[in-house]
Amino acid sequence: MFFRRGCQIIGLRQHRGNAIRGGECKRMVDEKKWPQIQSGQPACYRIVVEGRLDAPWSGRLGGMQIVASSSEDQSPVTTLSGQVQDQAALMGVLNSLYQMRYKILSVNGEPCDGTNEKH
Repeated sequence: MFFRRGCQIIGLRQHRGNAIRGGECKRMVDEKKWPQIQSGQPACYRIVVEGRLDAPWSGRLGGMQIVASSSEDQSPVTTLSGQVQDQAALMGVLNSLYQMRYKILSVNGEPCDGTNEKH
């Protein structure tokens, strides 16, 4: 699947070195519902991982707030939330979680409302 500026290009394949589109670009989400996130600007995120992660790991994970809880089936999950400086910093957090072998369940951009910003 290939994505371009909020659209999905369906059925894109290579044929003798040329791209052939088997469908048309369809709007996937209403852009007004999602926070506008610029790649080089600070933004707030909520990341949910499977398993327990203790608060002392916050320093390695970009200073994000860490809250452990249980999912609907009572399995342990941890929610990390906070502001990162840019998407490179977000990738650093995600790579650290991957290296620590945590299964990432979701990553969502969210408005920075003061409770999740770094000071």
